[in-house]
Order: sequence, then C-alpha cells, then structure tokens
Amino acid sequence: MIILTLGLSDLIQAFRTSGHTVYSIVPPGLGPSEFDIEFDYSYPGAHTAEALLSAESQIKPDLVLLFDNSQPILFHGLENLSTPLAWYSIDTHIHESWHRHYAPLFKHVFCAQKNRVDSLKKYCRRVEWLPLYFGKDCKWNPHKNRMMPLSFVGTLNPERNQRRSDLFNKLAEIGIKVNLRQGDYLPVYSDSRIVINQSVNDDLNLRFFEAAGCGALLISEKLSHSNDSILIPGTDYLIYEKDDIADLKEKIDWALANPAEAEAIAERAYKKITLANHARHRCKRIIDTVTAIEEREIADNNDRMSHLAYAYQLNSELVLPEPFIADYRHRAYELALKIDKENPASPWSNLIIALRALENEKFAEVEKRLVRLRPPGQESDILDRYYPLRIISYALNGRIDAARQTLAEGLQFNPSNFELNELKQKLR
Repeated sequence: MIILTLGLSDLIQAFRTSGHTVYSIVPPGLGPSEFDIEFDYSYPGAHTAEALLSAESQIKPDLVLLFDNSQPILFHGLENLSTPLAWYSIDTHIHESWHRHYAPLFKHVFCAQKNRVDSLKKYCRRVEWLPLYFGKDCKWNPHKNRMMPLSFVGTLNPERNQRRSDLFNKLAEIGIKVNLRQGDYLPVYSDSRIVINQSVNDDLNLRFFEAAGCGALLISEKLSHSNDSILIPGTDYLIYEKDDIADLKEKIDWALANPAEAEAIAERAYKKITLANHARHRCKRIIDTVTAIEEREIADNNDRMSHLAYAYQLNSELVLPEPFIADYRHRAYELALKIDKENPASPWSNLIIALRALENEKFAEVEKRLVRLRPPGQESDILDRYYPLRIISYALNGRIDAARQTLAEGLQFNPSNFELNELKQKLR
C-alpha cells in the first residue's frame, strides 16, 4: 500500500519495515528517508493545502494518515483531498472538545484512549479503540544486570502536571529515591528494574508500553478504564491507586524485597508487549481496518465542514500565540459563512457567526443566529454555548432582566457550566 503520513510517529518506520511505501510530510531537517517530504507546516497561514494537493497528485497514495502530535490543527486542506483519510487521535484525553468535531473529516478514526471512543463517535461513526504501543526493539536484560532500581522518564513541569510533581516530591520526602529523567527513555528503562508510571488525565500512555517493552517492572497508576486490557494487574504489572503514596510505597517496597518475583512479572509483560503490542502490530491493525471498510453511505459534506469550522473555532480558544488564534478564527468564520449559504440551519456555523457578530456588537445579527439555535431540540454541546451567548447579548443590549431569566434557564439545563457560573457572579 502507498501511504502518505502527516506528522511524526514511530509508526512511520514500522509501516516501512512492514513493506508499505510510506511518504511522510515532516518538518525541515527531520527527513532521514528519501521518501520524506520536508515542509514547514508549523506556522499560521502555512500553504499546507497546496502542499497536500501537490503530494497527492505526485504520489497517488491509497491512504492519507494523520498522526496526533498533541498540537492544534496544522494540516489545513485535508477536506480537499480525494484519497481516503484516517487519523490516529492520541491525546483525546487533553483535546477531546475539538477532537470530536475534527473526527467527521476522516473516513476512519483510531482513538488511543478507550474511554474517549464514545465521545468521538458522537459525530463520527467509524471510530475504534487502538491503544498505544512500544515503538522500539529492546532485548531482554536480566534484572541482575540492571544498575537503576527505580526510574521515571517524562515531563516534570508542575505547570503541566501538578499531580506528578507532588507524587515524586512526596516519594522523596519518605526516602524513596527515583531516577528522574527527561529525553530518551530506552537507555534508562532498559537499565532499570522498576519504572513508575503516572498519567496526565486518566490516559493509557506510551510510558505504560515503553516500560514493559524494555523489561522493567511496571508500577502504574490505576485508571478508570483499560487496566486489564493490555496487561493484567498483579500478573504482568503492579497497580497503585491514583495519588495514593502509601499504596505506591507498598508496591515499591514489595518489588525491592522480592526481586525474583518482580522480575518474573516484568518478563511476562515484556513478552506480551513485544509479541502483541509493538508498533508493527498497530500498523497491521490500521491497514486491516481501512482496507476492510466498504463504501457505504457518504457523510453529508456540509455537516463535515460545519464540524471542521467548529474545530477551528475551538482551536482559536486555546492558549496559543496570537497569530495562530487569528488564523483559526479566520478559518472558522470563512468556513461558517460558506456553509451558511448552502445550509442556513447548520447549528455550528450559526454559532460561529453569532460569536463574531457579538464581538462586533451587531445585535440584530446575533439575534438572527440565536433564533436558529433556540432550544428545545438542540443538543447539549450547542446549548452549553447558546445560553452564555444569549445572556451576554442581552446584558450588552441593556436587557438585564432577560439575561437573568436566561441564566436561570441555562443553570437548570447544566448547573456545572463554567461560563454560566461566571456570569452568575457578574449578574448579581
């Protein structure tokens, strides 16, 4: 199969090793293969649409596969391609709000987090769980030869993960020394007897697979999902309750006091990861899935584009440099206007246009759009934005009583809505 991949991933080499011809659009300076196409897509307004069309025309791929690098939308113009599109959504646990609106753009979506699949399925029917993987090759190294007792490789910035910072600080306070590193995990984990894993937001992360794939005993945080889907707790790895230092210490103490049993557990996990959860296994699953899909109903293009427009809108609300925000706002609004000409009833385009009209204090236009969004009958995602927008419009127009009445209705619908509770304080 000829595949055009977008973004960086260990799966690129795994596809090539499996016999597929893979062309990959990568940032300048990161193209070690003759099949890599270097293109700087990482700045606002990058001409990625033209680059994608050019690559499609020259390569004639059977599949275009987008990898999630935990970044906002950087590949613009995917909707113009005629090749089937697939997407590996990795960090849905962080970017769920816009990922599920981006999903309808693709023929098939693979989601790395099992507990987020249903959220993506709300707007895209072809979504399946595809867990992460071990992307390297590591020979079994007996624990007697390993020099590091306890290790962790990953970000330690408390601004990004306060729970993680607190966890390791508390371990240090009770005398448990962990070799904390950032960067390449392979030389660390392959020389460690135990690796501690902690998640960002209830996610089954790469470290889970990396630690076990390197043959270390994995001691991992308990999740709300997937705990026994890949490895069995107590048999293949040890599990501790989230943020429970006493429980984690108990597991560490046991492993250090019982090295033979700990090594046996680690070796079972090592075999399961290398035999069934390597990057090559995920590549095969992707190929098998996309080739087995029969052409059935074709999603309404206006619906797909309206979700794409709203995905751009949500990207414009992320904490990003101003040029990116402006670019996403422009893309969202232009798409919304285009959709509105063909489908004036589209809730997502009406919402985007209403937001812009409110910013420009064009209250008649805001009212026109809000009438189209008026409950009942709208889904919760729309209503969560409708009520705050309606309240702010009333308040700026001097209709405070109407704003308070709408606030009461909105809180009855969703008492935990953050925007509504902020407005509640302002309207007192």
